[in-house]
Amino acid sequence: MAHGDLDAAADLRQINYICSELRHILERAVERNQAPSILLSGGLDASILVAIASRQFSFKAITAAFDGVEAPDLTFARQMAEHLGLEHITDCFSWTEVLEAIPEAVKVIRTFDPMEVRNNVPIFIALKHAKANNLAATITGDGCDGLFAGYSFLFECDVERINDSGGAKILSTRLPEGGREGSCVL
Repeated sequence: MAHGDLDAAADLRQINYICSELRHILERAVERNQAPSILLSGGLDASILVAIASRQFSFKAITAAFDGVEAPDLTFARQMAEHLGLEHITDCFSWTEVLEAIPEAVKVIRTFDPMEVRNNVPIFIALKHAKANNLAATITGDGCDGLFAGYSFLFECDVERINDSGGAKILSTRLPEGGREGSCVL
């Protein structure tokens, strides 16, 4: 076997080991944080989360979507919920609700960063919907894009630049208007 083949085999073993460890970490995190609802955006983060959770406990999947807009993520969320046989609630919100939620969301996330606000306003609205439906706790899959450099603006960045930007961060999650407070690291 050539030296290059040995390097490739070692790399593949390392990748398989890392994937296996990540899978176990996620499974344990989901098991420790069972909740009556999970936000299902239709993205990869949430889809992985609901797939793992669906093997461990029962919950309601909640998707927040802009009213009157058929976004691909909504289609993916519906497909995922149907595939897993989940009870799926779609919460359609209006432009007025977005404008009303912005100041509250900024207060909760403690930043005016446009990307954070854009990402967290629909989550905030969905969490309010969950609370209004007596769902005391909700899991989100938010965070893996930042953790695994999944944002398109990071695709061309080298590893050192991504690592220098702070890497993974702890995401604080709060239910609106009180509720339980906690932190989640995926």
